[in-house]
Amino acid sequence: MEKLKLPAALCLMLGSYPAWYWLCAWQMRPAGEAFAFLGISLLLTLLAALHRHFDAPLGRKSLLAAAVLGRIAAVAVGIGGFFVVRMWYPQSGAAGAGVIFWAVYLVSWELLRPIRPAESLLSVFSFIVVCTAWFLGMLMCFLQGGRRFDGICWIMLAAEAAIFAVLRNLLMLHGASGGRTGLPRGFYRYNMLLTGGFLVPGAVVLLLGGQIIAGIRTVLQWIGGWLRQIVRMLSALLVDPEWFTMPEDELPAQRTDALAQGMAVIALLINLAVIAAAVFFLIRCRRELWELFRGWLRDLLYAFRRLTRLREPEIPPEVHAEYTDAVELLDAGRSTVRFRKPPTWRRRYRKYKRMPAGAMRFREGYALWLNRVQALGAELTAQDTPRKQLEKSGGIPDKTATAAVNAAYYRIRYGSGTPTAEEAAQLDAVLRELAAAKVPK
Repeated sequence: MEKLKLPAALCLMLGSYPAWYWLCAWQMRPAGEAFAFLGISLLLTLLAALHRHFDAPLGRKSLLAAAVLGRIAAVAVGIGGFFVVRMWYPQSGAAGAGVIFWAVYLVSWELLRPIRPAESLLSVFSFIVVCTAWFLGMLMCFLQGGRRFDGICWIMLAAEAAIFAVLRNLLMLHGASGGRTGLPRGFYRYNMLLTGGFLVPGAVVLLLGGQIIAGIRTVLQWIGGWLRQIVRMLSALLVDPEWFTMPEDELPAQRTDALAQGMAVIALLINLAVIAAAVFFLIRCRRELWELFRGWLRDLLYAFRRLTRLREPEIPPEVHAEYTDAVELLDAGRSTVRFRKPPTWRRRYRKYKRMPAGAMRFREGYALWLNRVQALGAELTAQDTPRKQLEKSGGIPDKTATAAVNAAYYRIRYGSGTPTAEEAAQLDAVLRELAAAKVPK
């Protein structure tokens, strides 16, 4: 549902509010200025949408040129934001605002890609990324030691979650409107998970956060005192048993130093145990970690190839399910975006000869026949039935053998069973003749 794409991008860009709140707290500016910066971020999202609308022809001609232009525009936005904010903020604050402006425009531009569906913007992964942005903003404010998140911040987060839920529900209802009655599958489960897993815990933390933190601090202090008593007991057993019965403020200086040394030894043993556990984990799970690293590396290479691809990916048109095999096997039905060189006909033919006998081998051989007769001049489409394909191909290379192969494929494709040895031999003979034929360039 393309109409929800821009509202979904605007909803995700509400996640830039914690970054602006942290910037205002860092520069000791009023918290209300974060809303002004948030409004500018939403305007930048609309500007990125206009950019995507007008550079669509460029993306279809050169994806690399469109990507370079998009990043140049993002840098220009960041530099312009720096000089504008510099009139009211010091240089450090203006630099931070410029970086955030650059990130907002670039992320918005990437989210609004023509081939990116609205479902990806309203996925659970996107919501987790937004929550991570809020957590990082809260963590930066906490580490800075300045102004913490107030009630307005939590209300903003709840409002963004509510908007996200409404857009997601609209998307789910739109997907279920194609002739089906009732609510889509998983509708109630999704809303219950969002309410029970996010909104209710968030409200509890907002209303009872102080009491919860105080209780956690009390529990941690009790655990710390208990561990300290264990350390004192172990140190007393190693040095002097009378130390354990004496209060800490009555211990002599030398005994206090010995107790500190004993605690340091125990802490060292704990650290060694943690390091040994980490080394054991790395050795035990080395294959899984290597596969994870290889997966990340493949993703990086995929992103690099996607960036340097010359053309914008094209989505193949939808066809009836009856012709799925033809769409998958004909080159005309394949996407024009390939990050590896596609296998040649002869390479596929060699693979076909190594396949075991059966229906899958016969289907692959029929696909090879389709590709070859198309290369020899037959005008086939993805919507053609097998009988129509036989008619358009002219029975290349032998009408009798080709008709028998076509009839066998029709029985296997739309019926059941496996090809006979005679039918498989006829297909092999047809493909051998086609392999020897010269294909015009």
